[in-house]
Amino acid sequence: MMLLRISKRIVSGWSKTEIIMMEYEEAYVYGVQLLLSTLINVSCIALISTVVGCSYAWIPFLLGFIPIRVTAGGYHAKTPLLCSTVFCGTYSIGIVFLEAINDTALIPVCLFNSIIAIVIVYLYSPLPAHNKPLSKIEMENKRTISIAIVSVLFLAMVISSTLKAGVGVMSYVSLGEMAATIFCYVAKLVQHSSKIVH
Repeated sequence: MMLLRISKRIVSGWSKTEIIMMEYEEAYVYGVQLLLSTLINVSCIALISTVVGCSYAWIPFLLGFIPIRVTAGGYHAKTPLLCSTVFCGTYSIGIVFLEAINDTALIPVCLFNSIIAIVIVYLYSPLPAHNKPLSKIEMENKRTISIAIVSVLFLAMVISSTLKAGVGVMSYVSLGEMAATIFCYVAKLVQHSSKIVH
């Protein structure tokens, strides 16, 4: 819970200097903790990218990951440490796999990723966090947007593959897309198993 302690210290400092009002401290602690966790995750995947020799791969990865994650939802780890471990672990496995496959296999793998992403998002999106329920209208909007996003990414992959242009960059976008949809599917499995338990 180191991130929580750091977040509380930061917010406590803001409160003492009257940058924020004391009654909003809890909300600010949550926000600061989320921001710090995000910075750690991004720094971690940027470092992994550098280590495997593709320094900027994390940027297109996030371009594929974030839009789907925000709209389709997905698995939420119980602690920031577990979140970082799962996120960075998934990225590490994906990037090593992409670097290991040959150029001829790259396009079919990326197209396959995009097709799987469309299927998973179409079947399960959105999957909100259990502590942040969505209204019916929000659910419908997020579903529509997430389906549109995976469809656009699939179209971009088809164009890139056909023109043989930007396939390397699109492969990292595809990796981000696949990671987001895996988290979406895992969230559905967790949701299903908790219903069985209850």
